[in-house]
Amino acid sequence: MRILLLVLLLTAPALAQGPPGSSPPKPAKKKPAGKKPKAGPVSPKAVVKGKAKRAVSKAVTRRDPGPTSRPLAVVRPRARLTKRIVLVVDTSGSMQIGDRIARAVDVVLRVLTQPTDDLQVSIVAFSNTPSRWKGVAEKGVPEGWARFPSVPAKRAALAWLRSFPADGLTCPGPALAAALSEPRRHVSVVLVSDGRFDEAPVLKLLKAGQEWRRKRKLGRAPVMAYGVGEDARDQEAMRKLGKAGGGGFLVEPKPAPKPAPSRARTGPW
Repeated sequence: MRILLLVLLLTAPALAQGPPGSSPPKPAKKKPAGKKPKAGPVSPKAVVKGKAKRAVSKAVTRRDPGPTSRPLAVVRPRARLTKRIVLVVDTSGSMQIGDRIARAVDVVLRVLTQPTDDLQVSIVAFSNTPSRWKGVAEKGVPEGWARFPSVPAKRAALAWLRSFPADGLTCPGPALAAALSEPRRHVSVVLVSDGRFDEAPVLKLLKAGQEWRRKRKLGRAPVMAYGVGEDARDQEAMRKLGKAGGGGFLVEPKPAPKPAPSRARTGPW
């Protein structure tokens, strides 16, 4: 019995390797453990919609996006937009070019109609000087703000914004300063413009505004630059503002031109 056990122990490795003359089995290749993709910041658009979608924004390489394209991220956002948004909208003379002012109003409309609970919005229009919408008085909503979604508030906001004739110089600095001096916590700022301005003084006001909030323990307000206009993505001012503000720089794609009506004959005449 002991001899039999000894024989089995000695022949076990050989049995595991197969019959004599056969090649030993190849060890199974281990698949390299891939790195888990890092989750990017929640996109401002998803936050406004109240969704928790995550997407990594890549640099723009296309020059002519289609009419159904989403806003393109030129500078990746580092912070989320909150449910208290101050929209700073450019109504200067340069917004008369093409359909820039109409596209800026469309951006505002999309923000106001998002199905997000307890979204509060304030609007500051600017050209030479800033002007602030009075908002809609409501319990729990301070003056100069309105709660959305709300059809009456949406109509009032759009009517006020459309009353501006798109005239004057492009001076976003005082408007951004007014937005950052809002004495509320959890405030975000979205600048909608074609970027036709000198960024140096605006960046100084942006820094001063964030310092004002820090001293009063109101917290840093993310500032996003939202570009409209054919050459918006090439505007260094908007790119620098979006980067310094932490909210990123998005570009509203230019709608594709409508095809010209066909003049081909379709009948025998």
